[in-house]
Amino acid sequence: MSLFKSKAKTSERDSRSYYEVFGDTVTLLNTFKIVAIILTLIILFQAFLILKAQEKPPLVIPVDSLGRARVIENYETTDKRDDIQIQAFVREFMETYTAWDSKFVELNFAKALNYMHSEFQKRAQAELMQTDANDPEHGSLLEKLRSQKIYSKLEIQEIRVEKDSPQWVKVWVAGIRRVYSYLDSSYPPAETIFNAYITLAKVPRTKTEPYGLLVYDYREHLVKDITSREEKTHEL
Repeated sequence: MSLFKSKAKTSERDSRSYYEVFGDTVTLLNTFKIVAIILTLIILFQAFLILKAQEKPPLVIPVDSLGRARVIENYETTDKRDDIQIQAFVREFMETYTAWDSKFVELNFAKALNYMHSEFQKRAQAELMQTDANDPEHGSLLEKLRSQKIYSKLEIQEIRVEKDSPQWVKVWVAGIRRVYSYLDSSYPPAETIFNAYITLAKVPRTKTEPYGLLVYDYREHLVKDITSREEKTHEL
């Protein structure tokens, strides 16, 4: 019995001696553990808040034709897109997709893909790589644009929304395309009047799709070739 008490007293004495020497360090380590746990919980909570904030649609402030901002609550609940937003989206898309430039074909097409619905992306890529049956020597449209050393400028004269439904927007575009040559700057441009028929799919507004629109279909119709007679004579 006395031996047991002696061991207990010795253990108690050793423990007291340990804390007398290392007590401050142990207390400090325990404090650091508590602080680390609290900071970890704060970081996890902030990460949760950031993820929830990213799910919220971006703030959109519509501007009317006079440049006045309009405050609208729950703007995303309406399916209607402002005509000015639709026109801006169509102009940006056509500048990247239909304003050809042999020096920047790949770059412009890559930009145009960002405006396209996934379904139209597949068709557009296939058309770009497809060989023209009427001109097999030049291969695909991509190779033809590279070899011709040309660039074009668009003059969009009118953009008209023909139909605005809950899921789609039908747009009609009238414009003039002027095609120039890199090889001869004095050569007069080839000019054509065209109409474009564009189907836009409505999608949720995000950072990558701020307009809430993507091109689902694009078709172009040549109305008239207005190239000057002097140029046609020069071609002959």
